[in-house]
Amino acid sequence: MNQPDVTPTDQPGPRHEGEVIFNARRHKRLRICIRSNNGEESYSRVTGLADPATQGTISSELSRAQAEMFDDEVFETLRSEAKNTPTLNTRSSTDQISVDAVPGQELVFEMVDTDDVYQDQINGTVKVSTHAKLLAALLRLGMLRIYRTRSQNEASTLSSQPSQKELLTPIVAYLHYQAFCRQLYEILNGFQDTMKHAGMSFEISKNTGGVSGGLDWEAFLSDDTSSTLNGRRQTNLKGNVEVLFQQRQVLPPFCTILVTADAHLTIVFSQTMFHSQDIAQLPVFLGQQLRSQVLSLLVDNLKALPEPVRYHVDEIAGVIKTRPTKLDVGLTLDDPPRLVAQSSRILPVGEGIESAFIASDERIVKERYTETTGVPFVAWAMERLL
Repeated sequence: MNQPDVTPTDQPGPRHEGEVIFNARRHKRLRICIRSNNGEESYSRVTGLADPATQGTISSELSRAQAEMFDDEVFETLRSEAKNTPTLNTRSSTDQISVDAVPGQELVFEMVDTDDVYQDQINGTVKVSTHAKLLAALLRLGMLRIYRTRSQNEASTLSSQPSQKELLTPIVAYLHYQAFCRQLYEILNGFQDTMKHAGMSFEISKNTGGVSGGLDWEAFLSDDTSSTLNGRRQTNLKGNVEVLFQQRQVLPPFCTILVTADAHLTIVFSQTMFHSQDIAQLPVFLGQQLRSQVLSLLVDNLKALPEPVRYHVDEIAGVIKTRPTKLDVGLTLDDPPRLVAQSSRILPVGEGIESAFIASDERIVKERYTETTGVPFVAWAMERLL
């Protein structure tokens, strides 16, 4: 490796023993900015900086110069990949690369002056986020993988094969996966609140695999050529989410959601399974199955009565009938969803029809039935069925 060009400084001002300058040194480091449409910005933390008012040792200056050179190579690798990947919406200038990573979020890679970024971090004028720090760590780990692959190729008879130089594509895949998972949890949390208002449990259990962390680190860092498709490296992102509904009544899990990096869902229920490329279909699937489970709870309550009660259930229509009453159960896909029921009772001749309506978010459900049963919504429905 060529030694850095080091000469004694001839700049005016106080002289320090061992003071050095690097003729080709830019004094810039790589920083990542995550910018949202609402104007919020968060940054990665740049490490290894020094107060510009103090003079470091030759060893520390060499270490900082090495970090600057490493960041510069990472940045140029990103620039080259962005230029040669037409599927990525990127814009670049001398010291900045902007990527429209996911809807509503822009990812900016910038080479910033070391003195300026030191003051920003000391004064707290920029918001440092764990997410941006993680992306910066992934870039550096990816660059080390490139160095390792390059070294192995140079030492082998396959040195004529080009080494993989992909840093940006795995980062964008990771961001897409995280955005997809955030949308998934927003949907599940909406249903969880709805069931809670009705007095029913809806527990969300994240598998320790990929959804919570979002990245298969071993696959990201390995040199296994089997994880490529059409000559491009594939980042392995996957995870499971289990949903438990009324754990005492339904054998867990109520459903298992399998997630893959290409925004595919496989939703496994006890008696059926759905595949979807559109997460917008998830509320429809969940709503249908949850309505069936509510009907099953009503049937269980009817069966538990000391006196037998004749009933008829139509799960497709969401209807349960007893001799005096027809009860329509539905789950609206509003934001948030609402569990609703409409009862119709035929009165004696000349008195017409008596009807009542209730929703899971209405206070009457919680105030009137909480003390008598753990499932207020079901208690209301049972009162009308009988």
